Amino acid sequence: MASVTEVPAGVVSERIRRIYHSSLIETLSHRRSRRFALGGEIKGGHIKFKSQHDPMGLSREELALLCWASSGSAGLVLSDIDGNLGCSTQVRHPGFTIPSPCNSHTTQMVFTNDDGVFLYRPRLAQKPVQIESENDLQDLVSSFDSDIVKLQDKRLELPESAFVQLNIPSSNRPGQTLFMPVVNPNFEIINSLLVMIQFEKYNIVDDATGQPAGIAKWVQKLRLEKNAPLSFFMNLVGIAISLEAGFMTQNLLLMAEALGLGAFPHGTAIPIIVLGGTPLVRGLGFRFTTDKAGMPNPVGLDGVPELQGLCPPYVKNMREVVQKVQEAKFKGDGMFAPGNKVSPFKDQDAFAKGVCDASNDVLECVADICEYTYERYGRFPVGFDTISLPLWVGVHHVDPDFYKRFYKEELLSDKIQSHMADWH
Repeated sequence: MASVTEVPAGVVSERIRRIYHSSLIETLSHRRSRRFALGGEIKGGHIKFKSQHDPMGLSREELALLCWASSGSAGLVLSDIDGNLGCSTQVRHPGFTIPSPCNSHTTQMVFTNDDGVFLYRPRLAQKPVQIESENDLQDLVSSFDSDIVKLQDKRLELPESAFVQLNIPSSNRPGQTLFMPVVNPNFEIINSLLVMIQFEKYNIVDDATGQPAGIAKWVQKLRLEKNAPLSFFMNLVGIAISLEAGFMTQNLLLMAEALGLGAFPHGTAIPIIVLGGTPLVRGLGFRFTTDKAGMPNPVGLDGVPELQGLCPPYVKNMREVVQKVQEAKFKGDGMFAPGNKVSPFKDQDAFAKGVCDASNDVLECVADICEYTYERYGRFPVGFDTISLPLWVGVHHVDPDFYKRFYKEELLSDKIQSHMADWH
């Protein structure tokens, strides 16, 4: 990481003060994808150009602000939902800078730069609004080291053959930080099944057989009157969870613009190579299993719980997973745990008591769906991978010389032109 002048404890740097007061309208107006970085080169076409500068990595401050924007702690969510209409799917009070179905937040930010591969593991919010002042933002940046976990000691190694050709010159290059949202949908799929069975009365049907997906005995008892194909339901929730990666991407792009950095979103390289499912490279080193159709499925990263799918081999069986999902909401620091002190409500216990919990029959019904699915197909979910990488964001220091040569001056913002003086 590029070095910056450290500030004494309790002091807010001018850099942090400036970014805290950035204009949203200005940032939205100037946000562009800017691929050309210090040390970059375009070898052909009208904008053929070779940078005369060396690559330069992001500073610790820049990286901390980008990570926070992508998925950092923002405060406590409101959960202003009728307790009898499915509020019990909400997971926890602490929220983050992006929205998430049921506030489950299972998509994790992994990034790689010249120092290695890292997982961003933000602390949970402890108050209604986590960043209320310049001092709060300075504290967050100063303690950033405690919010990241190193997964590998070197930049992620990927062969050029894994990329679309047009992205090879500008993605995962020296000096650049490549942000990779890792989508992990199983928690929310099971959480959604609970509300679909309890409140919406869906009969989940296996597409392949046209019969209830392991829950024939529950159809009458729980009055499951609406047929829903298993694939349709899982794809619907899977898409909703994948949107978290899009929210992370937009926040990264806006923060990069506010900082005067270059950033661009793009499709990932071939996911099976990136995750480590081929002999070409180690990639991210994820574990793969083979389903009953003989297809590889990335299920998680050993030793890193946040990057493990809620399915075997990380649990004994799918029935155990349903219990884990329920306990996450009703025990410990869950949203409906009595006595939870980290709450937006004046009376947490009254709020928790006013929520309609799932019956044992509902829990058993959902467990039967999950067990049936895994036993029949050898994977959970079906229709798409347990772990996915829908898109990436590269962030780097722009080479202003390139843009001054080829583009109209209005397209090179003041923040980009003054970035080195302001931040370094």
